[in-house]
Amino acid sequence: MNLKFGECSIAFPPYNTFENAWSNSIAEAMFVGVPMILTDAGYTNEFFTDGLDCVLIPPNDPKALADAVVRLLNDKKLSKKIVEKRQDCCRYHKPV
Repeated sequence: MNLKFGECSIAFPPYNTFENAWSNSIAEAMFVGVPMILTDAGYTNEFFTDGLDCVLIPPNDPKALADAVVRLLNDKKLSKKIVEKRQDCCRYHKPV
């Protein structure tokens, strides 16, 4: 798939409970200004805060994922807040 993050409304890199909280996908989404839905797995909640710089959902919960997608699509103020918070971080740490 040759999709650019800048063409997305929302980014959701799926992880299970055994994976790390960080990836290039997350850094790239932050850099281009796409609000993220992240699975609360591993150490994710040590780097990200629900409603501040992402929407955190429990692992293996399709309803929570669907609710988060609807929440971000309907709440433009929240989406903007998430993007702005994470882009502050990206001003100093650009993905490679």
